[in-house]
Amino acid sequence: MSDGRKVLAPRLEFNESALTNIIKTAINGVMEDLRTELRLKSEIGPNLAALYIPKFFNNSIAIAFSAATFPNDRLSKRDGFKRAGQSQQAACYAYGLDQCNVLGDPEECATHDPTPHGLAFVIEFEEAYIHLHTLESLPQAQAFPTLRNIYNNTLGEVSGLKAFSAEVYRQKLHDFIKNFVAEMPQVDRESIKAIVGMGGASPEAITELLEVAQIAVGNGAKVYNTIDPSVVAAHGAALYARDTVLDPKYKGFLRPDMEDRHDEL
Repeated sequence: MSDGRKVLAPRLEFNESALTNIIKTAINGVMEDLRTELRLKSEIGPNLAALYIPKFFNNSIAIAFSAATFPNDRLSKRDGFKRAGQSQQAACYAYGLDQCNVLGDPEECATHDPTPHGLAFVIEFEEAYIHLHTLESLPQAQAFPTLRNIYNNTLGEVSGLKAFSAEVYRQKLHDFIKNFVAEMPQVDRESIKAIVGMGGASPEAITELLEVAQIAVGNGAKVYNTIDPSVVAAHGAALYARDTVLDPKYKGFLRPDMEDRHDEL
């Protein structure tokens, strides 16, 4: 008989060094493709400036990704300016949700250190899982603290159809989103101003889930699903300039030979 204590799943054991090498090999392949596409010589960049990974990865896996992406593992002039975060944050950056006027009202944004009360609801939908997040925004820190999140690996676009019939799967998927919204405190639900879709699932499937979420939230929150590359490139360049060239406290993080290059990868 259970004594009421929570039983945790056994820790996933793996060889961190081997995993790091696997990730390095994958990154090298991507970088080689980029060099070919950009017609760059192999000894010249591009430099990776940011790393974003799914939130559900544990610390050991995150460390392996970081070690593979930024081998020197330090912020220094030699290494250049680096940023690491979670993939749901990357989606919010891409849509410019760190701009106070997107999630905040004029009064909130007029303060010295604005803290918008508006929230972002992010739907991360992949073939193997679905992960829902509600995020705050701290514009000055360009950060998106997580208020609440829930993960399910049986309701991915592919994993769900393996586990259930198409009709049952679709109903479970819709209920998963509706229940997540229904369980929010009313003040949080009313504060959602952005609903973001992201992930490797089909565009049609993500669009359908965004419609379900918008109806469940019920306050007219804006849906973000299609990114204009020109807008994202401009926003990325602005962030880079602000954090490195324009802000003296970050100046020392730049490599001496890279101060005039912008790498927003």
